[in-house]
Amino acid sequence: MALNLAKLGRKSFMTQAALAEVLKAVREADEMPDGISRHSIKRARDRAVDVETPFGPLLKTWTLNLQEEGKTMEVHYLDPAANLWHAAESCAEFSAFLSSKLDEHKCSIACPWSIIFYADEVSPGNQLKVNNKRKLQTVYWSLKEFGAAALSCEHAWFVLTTVRTQSVQRMADQMSQLTKHAMNSFYRQGADLSAGVLLHLADRRQVLCAQLSMVLADEAALKQMYEFKGASGKVVCFLCRNVVQKRYAPAPMHPSLVLHTCSDDTKFLRHTERSLQEVLDFLQRQHVLMNKGAFETLQTNMGLNRCPQGALAC
Repeated sequence: MALNLAKLGRKSFMTQAALAEVLKAVREADEMPDGISRHSIKRARDRAVDVETPFGPLLKTWTLNLQEEGKTMEVHYLDPAANLWHAAESCAEFSAFLSSKLDEHKCSIACPWSIIFYADEVSPGNQLKVNNKRKLQTVYWSLKEFGAAALSCEHAWFVLTTVRTQSVQRMADQMSQLTKHAMNSFYRQGADLSAGVLLHLADRRQVLCAQLSMVLADEAALKQMYEFKGASGKVVCFLCRNVVQKRYAPAPMHPSLVLHTCSDDTKFLRHTERSLQEVLDFLQRQHVLMNKGAFETLQTNMGLNRCPQGALAC
């Protein structure tokens, strides 16, 4: 009996694009897999990531602290060094592409490539649902030297981890703690991209060195990652230390302060690593001296939240 395309995807919803991709894959393979249940699909995916590399297994685990005292949660992630090695080893096209980019952009410890770190919340299913429990916090990464044309294609981006938003909300310091672990994974002992990782490419062996140098995210994701107040704080940008919201500006205003409506960026005083660390240390000291209400006001004034397990405190 011929397959009725009009009835496919009616019992369990899937997008038309996804359905077309599944049908295309079946036609190209010209056969059906032995198992087609949800469990069979899961087992096949587990086998796909059950890979050993010179940098250890492809799939690794972080242990993150929860808000409940003494409790932890395990989060799986794809190790960056292992993932890069496996992609170059198993995909001839990617290996050749990476080799060509290494010819264009020389790479060494003194001249490392640039890692792009990207985080966003993904909302599968009904976008208008009041309580969407399927929302995910997902972290991706790539290399700037791949070029704009490649980076505009999703195949040039590696998935680092993806965690249900509900699970992230249970973590101490939430997305900021997850960000800390994600960023540190590029500098794992024995698989430190900044020191270089040896890759087997199509035509040679090459050490690739890279440093985390660019973070991409929308405003909501940046606030969650770095726990700065943004529009709800008096200091709206955590990169600047003298830019205040107009509605919060004191009268008279100190000469060193600048309104957020100012268009002369030469007046903006940027944070340094030292000055930002001083703000974090100050919040940590005041936390044990002030009551909850007063400390919340202080955080609003400073434009930053105290997150001892977050990315900035690392």
